[in-house]
Amino acid sequence: MLLPGGGALPAELVAWQVATARGSATCAFLRDIGDRKQLEEQQRLRFQSETLLKEVHHRIKNNMQVISSLLSIESSKLDDERQRSVFLECRERIRAMSLIHDRLYSTGSYEQIDFADYLREMLALIVSSNRPAATEVTVDLAADHVRVPVERAVPLSLIASELVLNSLKHGFLDRDRGRILVRLERTGHECELFVADDGPGPAPGDADGRGTGLQLIDSLTRQIRGVSSFATRDGLPGVSIRWSER
Repeated sequence: MLLPGGGALPAELVAWQVATARGSATCAFLRDIGDRKQLEEQQRLRFQSETLLKEVHHRIKNNMQVISSLLSIESSKLDDERQRSVFLECRERIRAMSLIHDRLYSTGSYEQIDFADYLREMLALIVSSNRPAATEVTVDLAADHVRVPVERAVPLSLIASELVLNSLKHGFLDRDRGRILVRLERTGHECELFVADDGPGPAPGDADGRGTGLQLIDSLTRQIRGVSSFATRDGLPGVSIRWSER
């Protein structure tokens, strides 16, 4: 509807005929639909944004899977066990990040994920493909439902995978069975991720214990504005990562 000043007003016109003593007349009802049009436009833009984000996460996941496959292929060509280990550890880091994008894509939530659900899936994936041959590894997981924004989920996923990989690498040598303890807890606005195993592992002061993996954990912990420390749970020494949701 055009306004006297030259502007326009989104409006809806409803007209109907009614009988009168002189025959019939037309009645009309004019309704301002500006708010509805604005809401429809917001919904359209949101749909476009979510569709784009979904496609982005899908493409990132697929690209990471390609890189992971390439690393697996290249590692199989190496005879040096230490070099193969470097390739395979890089592959697991990529798979951990890829799983974040997979969950975002499959759940339709593009701002945050339930990190407890992510941990269950990630642990099953990493332990099954990295446990030492002929070793039975039991995962003892207890996790509160902690929703983590994407910008924190990616570094936190790498922290979790590094800690588990470290346990698998050092905790079960020459053993036929072992246990990995994983806890995700929230108290108020404070959260903690704790990972330990029942093997000897490297001592905290050993050069190997401060290798690439734990150096990466220190860097990623700073990214989420958290604090890392050595702690003990259920009699098992491990690594604790604490951060605030605020």
